[in-house]
Amino acid sequence: MASGCVRRGVCVEKSDNRMEPHYVWRRARSLQEGTDHMTTSDFSDLEGVETANPQLGAIITLPEFVATLGVLTPAQRKTILGQALTLIDDIYVHLPLKRAMHAVDPVQRLKLLRRRAGAITEREFHNELISIFKELRDLHTNYILPSPYNQHTAFLPFLMEEFFENGGRRYIVTRMLAGFEHATFAPDVEVTHWSGVPIDQAVAINADREAGSNDAARH
Repeated sequence: MASGCVRRGVCVEKSDNRMEPHYVWRRARSLQEGTDHMTTSDFSDLEGVETANPQLGAIITLPEFVATLGVLTPAQRKTILGQALTLIDDIYVHLPLKRAMHAVDPVQRLKLLRRRAGAITEREFHNELISIFKELRDLHTNYILPSPYNQHTAFLPFLMEEFFENGGRRYIVTRMLAGFEHATFAPDVEVTHWSGVPIDQAVAINADREAGSNDAARH
């Protein structure tokens, strides 16, 4: 696992070694043309970032965060699934509409998950619940992970925004987090790839993980 950071709550990378994110960009506008790449190993000066951003609170590394994770008991998993079924099957008034609009069956997925809940990992359990609630495409109805997940927020030390040129969508870094410096990655660089994936495709993959009810809300 590569180093990252988490504050109460922040982390800068995925925990799967196979998916260590890296970013490829093209220097644009005022910067000299060229290409470069960056990995999460560049996020090393956590003390400097923390000092420059006291509003973030304490920052810890991703391995330190993972070490705090607990495991739900079978009874706790059963309780969560029971509550989810009650909410969606008995209370959620938009269920017929969501089934018709999105061709989904969250109730059946929850029942199937309940049958195999004891045979899957903690990560798989949470991922499936997130996916079930996401497919409702309703930002008012979400699965919120238990502590300590719900006390931390993942972040990357830059803001990337879209712009259009010659009818095509492109992505440019517009701001950097105070205290984070990199030799070549700075405002005005254009990001072209994310973890080896062309940026448009990476954005589309991430959008599918969002719960917005239409493409614009998920982008």
